[in-house]
Amino acid sequence: NNIGPLSCVALADSLRSNSALTQLSLATNIIGCVGSKALATVLKENRTLTEVDLTSNRIGDEGAIELAKSLVRNSSLRTLTLWKNRITCDGAKYLAAALLHNKRLSTLTLYGNNISDNGTIILAKSLKVQTCLKELWLAGNNIGHGVHALSNVLASNNTVEVLVLHSNRLLADGAESIADMLAVNNTIRKLYIGFNNIRSEGAGYIAEALKKNTGLIELNIGANSFGAEGAMSISDALKENNTLSILNMWDNNIGDEGAICIGEALSDNTSLEDLYLNNNEIGDTGTEAIADGLLMNESLTRLNFAGNETDGAFSELASALAGNHTLKVLDCSCMPIGVEGAAAIAKGLRDNTGLHYLLLRSCQIDEEGCQYLAENLVYNETLDVLDLSISSPYEEFASEISPDIASRFAKLKTCFVRHELNYPHTLDFNPDQSGFCEM
Repeated sequence: NNIGPLSCVALADSLRSNSALTQLSLATNIIGCVGSKALATVLKENRTLTEVDLTSNRIGDEGAIELAKSLVRNSSLRTLTLWKNRITCDGAKYLAAALLHNKRLSTLTLYGNNISDNGTIILAKSLKVQTCLKELWLAGNNIGHGVHALSNVLASNNTVEVLVLHSNRLLADGAESIADMLAVNNTIRKLYIGFNNIRSEGAGYIAEALKKNTGLIELNIGANSFGAEGAMSISDALKENNTLSILNMWDNNIGDEGAICIGEALSDNTSLEDLYLNNNEIGDTGTEAIADGLLMNESLTRLNFAGNETDGAFSELASALAGNHTLKVLDCSCMPIGVEGAAAIAKGLRDNTGLHYLLLRSCQIDEEGCQYLAENLVYNETLDVLDLSISSPYEEFASEISPDIASRFAKLKTCFVRHELNYPHTLDFNPDQSGFCEM
């Protein structure tokens, strides 16, 4: 939309007499500080709104300050989203002060602003007193050494459950502070520190913390350049940690050496359910190791392996499908699977009874490969979605296949052109989180 300051003022006036609305989203408009001031005035007295989203509205520090003042008096708001609003340390200072008085807000999103280290330190101080905030989103805020203060406070905080710090500049030093906090904090359930250049040293610190932590269930350390050495550290932790269920380590250049270690860990780990290894330059040897791990593992339900470099060993991964019946979602998009790979997948699907989603986007599968898949799907009764977007010439031979094969395809939510499907939430494309190969 294109809602400006004056329109927002009019909207705010209407809210004064509204006692039914609970959620308000004005994301991606241009209400500016004038519009946010009008909303802030209403929020001081409003008792029904529980969620307000002002993503990307150019409210700046001035608008953030007015909203902070309203939080002091507001007793209903649970979620406030101020993503990408040009808020700096000055705005963060007032928001931190408001948290000292507000007893209801549970989610604060400041993603994509510029509160920097000083703003982070000030917010950290408020968390010593604040006892209701459960989710704190500080991604993309130019945070470096400020994470030390935040980690020190969170070490004894027992309310924050979700901490989002990706796309900052934590480096290995910041990862060490976070690791020290994780070693004693079992309240945080989800931690996102991707895009922070922590490298192998930082990954090592996080891995040691995982050996002690018993509360974390989701960890995103994607795009941190930690290579095979970092993957080795993480894999050692997976052999001891039995609570982590989602691990995202996409785009870390772990290569075959790192994948071998992860494959070995899969044989021992009993808690991991979602694993993201996409875009990691994994070749044939590493793929074989992951396949071996899948044959032994009984907990993993989702694997993102897209964008890797295996060629000859793809048949090993496909063969693992025949012996693994717990995996429900497999993404091998953006890989040179070709005819041989498609034939191997088809053979694995014939005996597989667990897979529900198979993503093969942009995999160089031609008419012959698609034929292999079609023929073997007749024997598979569990696959619900087969995504061959920008891969397959199915429509070119659809009229020539047998009625039985056509009937099986008809039961599938099959994609042959790019369009959206309702995949499980953990596999939705998010360039900051999942690392899927964007089409």
